Amino acid sequence: MVVVKNLSHDCSVLNLKSRLEIYGSISRIRIDHGVGYVTFRSKDSAEASIVASLDPEFGITVDSQKVEVSWPNDHFPSWRQGVDRKSLTSRLLRPEIPLRKHGRGNKLNSSTATRNPRNAPDEPFKGREIIAYDDIL
Repeated sequence: MVVVKNLSHDCSVLNLKSRLEIYGSISRIRIDHGVGYVTFRSKDSAEASIVASLDPEFGITVDSQKVEVSWPNDHFPSWRQGVDRKSLTSRLLRPEIPLRKHGRGNKLNSSTATRNPRNAPDEPFKGREIIAYDDIL
């Protein structure tokens, strides 16, 4: 992700995208209070946009205004790292534990309770694969 500073307040996401996509494929753009956050699909594309903005003769202009493109201070934003599995308290949020083991009929109330073999899974739990799409247009 790169940060684009010095944007005009009436700059749109489409204007910024059309200007920066010449450096590579873009997966996400957000603009907040004149600052743009652009996520390129590759690190090389992000580096190319930063190098182009540092060119003293040409630079990058959006809506006739020269902008500054740089790496953010936090190279690994918290939304990229995801949720720490150790901090998950709810069984609904733990992907490695199937929910069917924690249903109403499987409560173990005492140490003498035995597990019903018909409720045991036939094969080990593999977990669910999560697919997220984060494209513009």
